[in-house]
Amino acid sequence: MNKPIITIIPNKKKLSENDYYIIATVFGFIFGSLLYVFFTPNYFGDNGKKTEIDIPNGSSFIKVVDMLYDKKIIPNKTNMKIAGFLYGAERKIKAGRYEIPNGLSYMQLTNLLTKGGTEPQLLVTIPEGIWQHNLAKILRVELNIDSTEFMKLSSDKIFLERYEIEANAIEGYLLPETYYFHENMTAEEVIIKLKSEMDDIFDDEAMKRMEELKMTKHEILTLASIIDGESNVLEEFHKISGVYHNRLRKGIM
Repeated sequence: MNKPIITIIPNKKKLSENDYYIIATVFGFIFGSLLYVFFTPNYFGDNGKKTEIDIPNGSSFIKVVDMLYDKKIIPNKTNMKIAGFLYGAERKIKAGRYEIPNGLSYMQLTNLLTKGGTEPQLLVTIPEGIWQHNLAKILRVELNIDSTEFMKLSSDKIFLERYEIEANAIEGYLLPETYYFHENMTAEEVIIKLKSEMDDIFDDEAMKRMEELKMTKHEILTLASIIDGESNVLEEFHKISGVYHNRLRKGIM
């Protein structure tokens, strides 16, 4: 004969008023902390100041967070990433030019970036090996940039020193590529954008290679321009580069 199965059900202890108070306090603290972190205004500079930021097409949310942090619009990258996650903004950030008011919280800023910039973008291609005066013409036609102002800034020593360009002109320091530009950009803004794109090429690996070659950025760009002038065939660049580096190594003019 089978023995009866006896199930012992433990007595459930009822929560006391004190327990409920502790739980409510913990949840209240967590909720309050979230409100404080993500909904408290973030101030940069003077309280009445605004700042602009350009977000190119195809920018990842992580890159946008880095841009915001570099411009001191946000004090903490992690908090912005969490706000973006809570908002589902990773794939909703829209390219454009934004005017960021001072004192936006992380959530307000995320909301602004998902609505899109206020100015449309124009697609402009800058071809390889273009001379500066021809680039000025393209920018005048496509963006209504003042050609005279562009050429003046291109050789302005004070302007060049401000952006660490070790040359008598900006020729060779602007990366030829297809870009998205905003309407009403100034000549200075265009130059800064192109210079910034060129600077991105000189990452840690490139800087390490420069040290090995004992060459400066200006020397690298000068040699690159010479190699580009030798041929229009990309596959030939490596061979041409090798010839010039051998000459430099041997001290040949």
